Amino acid sequence: MIVFIKNLKSRLDPDADSTQPKRDARKKNIMIDFELTQFQEDHLPSATALSTAVGWSHRQTDWAMLLPFSTGVVAQRNGDVSGTALRSDFGDDLSTINMVIVSPDTRGQGLGRKLMAALLDTTDRNIRLVATRSGRPLYEKLGFHEVGRLAQHQGVLTAAPEFIGAQAAQLADLAKIQELESQSFGGDRSALIDWLADNGQLAVMRSGGEVTGFAGCRRFGQGHVIGPVVAKGTQDAKALIAHHLRGLEGEFVRLDMMRNADLTPWLVEVGLFMTDQPPVMERGTISTTADRLAVFSQGLG
Repeated sequence: MIVFIKNLKSRLDPDADSTQPKRDARKKNIMIDFELTQFQEDHLPSATALSTAVGWSHRQTDWAMLLPFSTGVVAQRNGDVSGTALRSDFGDDLSTINMVIVSPDTRGQGLGRKLMAALLDTTDRNIRLVATRSGRPLYEKLGFHEVGRLAQHQGVLTAAPEFIGAQAAQLADLAKIQELESQSFGGDRSALIDWLADNGQLAVMRSGGEVTGFAGCRRFGQGHVIGPVVAKGTQDAKALIAHHLRGLEGEFVRLDMMRNADLTPWLVEVGLFMTDQPPVMERGTISTTADRLAVFSQGLG
């Protein structure tokens, strides 16, 4: 898929005031050409450099883990990557939009809208995303509305809290974990849980021998990220999170909690401070459950 985008608004206006400085005329003469192509594995180094340039902590391996679950586009100009956007599909009718990045030198030229259109115009799925402050106005224009907020906690873990009850997941628990994750999210997440079982750690809570909650942990960015967390209340959530925090003292840890989970004081006590409260936005109708207390990631939900 190749699409050429031209910003024709930058043509010089022949009726412009001739007294304007020449530099203004030169600015009006700028014509921006972007080539949109399907995101491929060989775009990973440039995409990683782009996310680093805007202050995101994704490593190339973090980008790479998204590709099996996503389709996407990359915008290039003169061979340089100027923008990216991915859509990850879960089940028959639910997707998340993630990694929507526009390089600082191309902002204000409509590239973000073009990237979003390339992903949205080919689907009628219900869509969920987590908005940045700069991206929110665009998403609202595209029909998204806020449904909640995340509480982004991160920092160097000073101490592992003392909570017991959670256990390391067993292979026999995987089907139940997939069921709980899919129900709480609103779409089929079986493949994502398979990936997490192979590339991270899973802990579970049990009641009467049955798995009633779980939490995942994996390497990400500067350290580790804990999520998703699906639990019957905050005490179970604390036990699951504490299970993963043991052994991570002195390391960087991040959690993206649902804001209504109300674990902020407990997390702050161990050095994981709330640094942001980004809005969760949706287009369409999506069913979730109150048991979902932390997301896998802001990008994948």
